[in-house]
Amino acid sequence: MDPSSFLPRLQELRARLQQGRQLGTFDPEVAQHFQALTSDLKAAVQQAHAEAHAQGRALGQQLAAKAEELRKKLEAAKNPPPPAPTPDPWEDHQGLGHERIQEVVNSLLSAAAARPGGR
Repeated sequence: MDPSSFLPRLQELRARLQQGRQLGTFDPEVAQHFQALTSDLKAAVQQAHAEAHAQGRALGQQLAAKAEELRKKLEAAKNPPPPAPTPDPWEDHQGLGHERIQEVVNSLLSAAAARPGGR
C-alpha cells in the first residue's frame, strides 16, 4: 500500500478534529475513524516490513552465493591443477612422430654400423 494513499484520510481526520474543537464537541465517529486509520497504517507498515525483510533475505542469499563462487575461484587460483602428463616424457615434443623418430634412430644405427670399428 502506498503511504501517500493515507494522506487524504489523515487530512479528513485533521479537519474533523479541528471542527470538533471549534464547536467544543467530540464526535465518537472521529475516534472510530482514527482507530480504523491507525489499524490500516499498522497493517501497511507490517506488510512493508515483511516485504523489506523478504527482499533482504533474497539479497543476502544472492550475495552469499556470489561470495561462495568467488571463494571457489580464489581457491582454484591458489591451487591450479597440475599440468597434464606428457604421453612420452622422453620425447622432445617438437612435432616428431613415432615414425620419424624411428627413421632417425635407424639412420643413426646404420651410420654407426658403416663406420670402421662399429662406433
